[in-house]
Order: sequence, then C-alpha cells, then structure tokens
Amino acid sequence: MMPSQPIADRLKTHLSRVGADIVHAASTRVPPDGLNILIDRAPLSFPIGEDDIAALISIAEPAHFGSGEDTVFDPTVRDPWVIDPAHVHLGDPTGAAGTDNWTGALNESLGCLSAALGIPADATVRAELHSMLVYGEGQFFLPQQDSEKDDSMLATLVVGLPTTHTGGELVVDDHGADRIFTGDPNDITLAAFYADRRHEVKPVTSGHRVTLTFNLLVDHPAAEDTTDDDHTMTTTAAADAGTGDPVDSELRALITEYFTTPVKPRWGGGNATPPQR
Repeated sequence: MMPSQPIADRLKTHLSRVGADIVHAASTRVPPDGLNILIDRAPLSFPIGEDDIAALISIAEPAHFGSGEDTVFDPTVRDPWVIDPAHVHLGDPTGAAGTDNWTGALNESLGCLSAALGIPADATVRAELHSMLVYGEGQFFLPQQDSEKDDSMLATLVVGLPTTHTGGELVVDDHGADRIFTGDPNDITLAAFYADRRHEVKPVTSGHRVTLTFNLLVDHPAAEDTTDDDHTMTTTAAADAGTGDPVDSELRALITEYFTTPVKPRWGGGNATPPQR
C-alpha cells in the first residue's frame, strides 16, 4: 500500500484551489475632513506641516522591530521615528457633536478592505492602534514580515496621513507581485495586508511620511474554535457544520486532522502530541 500524503502537503493542494481571485493587499482612501487627531491634546492640521512634524519627532523614539523573539534596534534595517499610541487620540476629546467620525470612516473603509481581502462578510473586523510612525528624508524599512501580536490578528492596516513628501512607498509582496501604495497630500490613504505578507517602506527622498499602524483583529462567530491548556485546537459543532462547499468541507476536515493528529517530536524522545500551533 502506498503511504498516504502528509497532511501539510494535502492542505497546500487544497489551499491552492481556493481564493485565486482574492488579493492579499488592498487600499482605499478617504478625505481628512472631520477626522481629528490629537497628539497630547494638541490637534494636527492637514496636510501636516513642518512645525507639527517637529513636535511629533520631539516625543518620538527610534523605532525597534521584532527579530525572532527579541525586539532590537538597528537603523540599517528600520529607521523611522515611532510615537507611542498613548500620545495619540483619534477624535475630539470633548465629544462635541460632528467632530469625531473616525469610527464611521474606519468601519466603512474596513468593510471595503475586508471584502477585497476575502474576509467573510459575517466576520467582525476590529482595528487596534499599534503606533504612529514618522519617516524623514532617507529613512526606510527593509522587507520584513509582521508578527501576529494577538491570537485574533489577521492583518495589518497602515493609514497614511496627508503630508507633502516624495518616496516612502509601501511595497507589499502579494505572492510574487509587488503592490505599491503611495501617500497623498490631500487624502488619508489606507492599505491593509495579511500579516504573513512581506513588505517594506522605500526611503523617503523629500519631506516626511507620517502613518498610523493598526493591528486588524477578526472575530468569526460561525467558527468559534476553543483552545485547551496545552494550546491544542478543538473544533465546535458550528465549525463542523460546513457551508455546502465541498472544497471548504475538505479543508475543514484537513485542518481538524492537522491540529488533532499526534506527531512525534522532531528530534525523538517524548510522547506523540498534537501540533501546538
């Protein structure tokens, strides 16, 4: 009898059959009217001028980045300024009517971006502010892949604020095809991409590039997986119910098999346990 194909290989085969028309990075833009940003209670005006840029840099720190399990500083790899989100407030803190439409603007944009990325319509997508970044002339970020900072994190959202600058393009590898996103001096630009996509920021050649970065978290009520103390996934009846799509049903069965089939440790010794993913 021929040996069965490894589960991981069967998963790759089935995944190659779905989502061929779905992109892995998408963008949209919105006018900045009414989208107030306060830095330590001081409002930013758009496009952001040099005085505000100087004020942002005065409270910023050199950016670090993740390398394996460590966080390191290396300006030859990543060289912007980073501002802690504690300094950033989206909207008018007085709550004045008509002055805070960030929630509505973000939700509408996330709806468009989620559809483009193929996220199911019944999933709840949340944007969690991660940092504010300022890139000056010559600053850049070499190609890297984001770490998933939350169990619900699926993607990253980069919000480019209106500034006058050249260079600083965000380039995302969409499975071998570069998708290039540029800023705009008049509009707020939003680019979302899956967390496993390698991306980079090209060097700024003049002016300053200012962005907000968000973690995109996804809750899917139709597939509430549970995790026990050993981090082993088990599926619920809702996940097992299927959608009627035979490809989806096969994928669901393969994923369940993958996460529940005990495997021997790579280097021998110990008991076989399900993969801890």
